[in-house]
Amino acid sequence: IPAELFDKLVVERTPSGGYHVAYRSKSDTYPNIKLAQGKRDDKWVTLIETRGNGGLVLCSPTEGYELIQGCYEALPYLEEEEQNTLLLAAWSLGQKEQKAPAPARELPQGFTMYQPNCSASEARPGDDFNLRGDIRPLLAARGWKYLGKHSDGNEHWRRPGKAEDSTSATFKDGVFYVFSSNATPFEPNRGYTPFSVYGLLEHNGDFKEAAASLFEQGFGKTEEFPDVDLSSFIKNMEEKCASNNAETVSESQPEANTEEQPKLFWTAKELIETFRNMKEPLIEGLLRKEEVMNIVAAPKTGKSWLVLQLAIALATGGEWLGRECTKSKVLLVDNELHPETETSRLKHVAKAMGVPLDALERLDFLLQRGGTKDLLSLERQLRAINDAAKHYEVIIIDALYKALPKDVDENSNGQITGIYNQVEKIAREQEAAVILVHHTSKGNQANKSVTDVGSGAGAQSRAPDTHLALRPTNEDNVISVSCCVRSFRPVEPFCIIRDFGGLWTLAPQYDPNDLEGKEAPTGHGDNDKMSIDDVVEAVKSNLDKLEFPMAKTHLVETIRENVTASKNTILSALDILCRDGVFEIRKGDYAKGQQASKLFYPGPNSPYYIPPEDATKETVGKTTSLTAVSSDLPTGLSGNSEDAQ
Repeated sequence: IPAELFDKLVVERTPSGGYHVAYRSKSDTYPNIKLAQGKRDDKWVTLIETRGNGGLVLCSPTEGYELIQGCYEALPYLEEEEQNTLLLAAWSLGQKEQKAPAPARELPQGFTMYQPNCSASEARPGDDFNLRGDIRPLLAARGWKYLGKHSDGNEHWRRPGKAEDSTSATFKDGVFYVFSSNATPFEPNRGYTPFSVYGLLEHNGDFKEAAASLFEQGFGKTEEFPDVDLSSFIKNMEEKCASNNAETVSESQPEANTEEQPKLFWTAKELIETFRNMKEPLIEGLLRKEEVMNIVAAPKTGKSWLVLQLAIALATGGEWLGRECTKSKVLLVDNELHPETETSRLKHVAKAMGVPLDALERLDFLLQRGGTKDLLSLERQLRAINDAAKHYEVIIIDALYKALPKDVDENSNGQITGIYNQVEKIAREQEAAVILVHHTSKGNQANKSVTDVGSGAGAQSRAPDTHLALRPTNEDNVISVSCCVRSFRPVEPFCIIRDFGGLWTLAPQYDPNDLEGKEAPTGHGDNDKMSIDDVVEAVKSNLDKLEFPMAKTHLVETIRENVTASKNTILSALDILCRDGVFEIRKGDYAKGQQASKLFYPGPNSPYYIPPEDATKETVGKTTSLTAVSSDLPTGLSGNSEDAQ
């Protein structure tokens, strides 16, 4: 493994002369697995294994264990790539014989090489893909599992649906050999070129279509005929045309094929007379035509669902988070989802929004999972289809990190500035707004400024015209949205929440500044919040203002709207109120439309108690409004406000 990776690790020697290597994982933690086995005294034994969740080891300062590098008090974090490097290095040390053969480049007896049947011009993109393409993401996306690279250079792969880690195919020197008879669409005992794999997996064996798709992605080149020398013929034709043009073309006629350069220097008068109006808004108060917008959120926050809502709202001229959208031709470039997943989400979101599927004719998708998907290839693809029928007014790229060209450093301001210049070029050429979905940096985002939330170089927040940062709050499923805009009036932060249909909606009842992990300013914080006893007393004093029966969620939210206490504090107060008999929990009566399985009623120690057998009688109290306890707020809840202060 690389020396810089080894230097990070905590290493200790065990009493038996073995070693422990310890680290923290930023990705998924592997369970206990055996990585390498070998023969000792004619027996197969485990040489290297892992301990993950649920695993147990003895370690320093236990007697006999000696730390020789690092310490357990400062375990290093490894990125996923570093962890995989470490585990695969261990895997490669296994000595156990493989049941399946591991062929080299030369075909062993009984093997055949599968080649698609296509013409020379169609094969060119495939030939290029054989040299530059990568089939590993294609295999992984369809359930193939990489088992490591052996000392002979063969990468071993396990087919989808197979439980144990035994080899179903190998990949070496551009040949994918399949051994398994259950690895559809591949046939057993055959070798496949990368182009063959791509054609079978991505285009169901239609290699003509596969070649055309690869050509759009930047593979191959226009067919040439180097053996035919037309130079003298072309030279004679050019001289003849030049002579004819000199006689027939007037001096005032402009030269042909001269591309007009954009005007860079303007006088104040020219600016005022030329650009009389702002560009057309596409999202009210947030985004205009030819502008660039970031939507930044942590992984698995639900930002892709939010963006799909936005795409549908733009394509139909609907609303998105309470803002009017101009009906537009939309292209959603998705670099992460399988087509089946995208389709399922599209149907679900459209149904939840009340949009019929036949109303989505202005929404197109470019699904690039497993293919070439950097911004340079996107520019070529857009130019190829940029006719009247396919002119897009909004282009959404989900996600930006998968659209960065190879070798671009996300943390380099210079390189990221170049990326946004490329995005602006696409926006200008297509006359379209471009929306980029981006991920947050690691760690707590609450105490960062809005423009520092995104991962990577600071240019990623300064370059776009609109920057939306989505951060979790202390409320379950509630997200705070902060905005920086360039061509609109400032936008105040606001909260959104997912409703029962899975749609993101405005949540004005929540505080967008109540960010998860936010440090309280000096002189404020927990001392300003009510204790559990304060909440108990406040609720007891306002029982007449509660409408019973009440579901737990409704009761908690009603109390929260009127007291300065956290949700956990209120839940603890409810436990005490039930224990003291002030509240009583009963099952809901479905005959009365009470869908909640548990409802809160006044308990036997409450002045408003109604025995269960008389529960059909009218309960006391018709309003659900409470007022705050703190003395500097409207009075109403009469708990110990002095203590609460």
